[in-house]
Amino acid sequence: GMLDPAVVRVLGDVGRQLTSAYDEARSKPVTPVGAMGLLRAMGEPEVQRALGLFVAVARRVGKDVH
Repeated sequence: GMLDPAVVRVLGDVGRQLTSAYDEARSKPVTPVGAMGLLRAMGEPEVQRALGLFVAVARRVGKDVH
């Protein structure tokens, strides 16, 4: 459930990263990313790990969607 310690820890970690990224974006101008910039970003190891996580979550959620 939502109060499982592992879930709370993961949500806390994601929340901290989201807040950090938001604060960084507010403190300096954000450069728009076009299609080519998105493709370049997909080559970054950090982005690849995050995308892999999103795909894994999508697969698990998709199993329950009928």
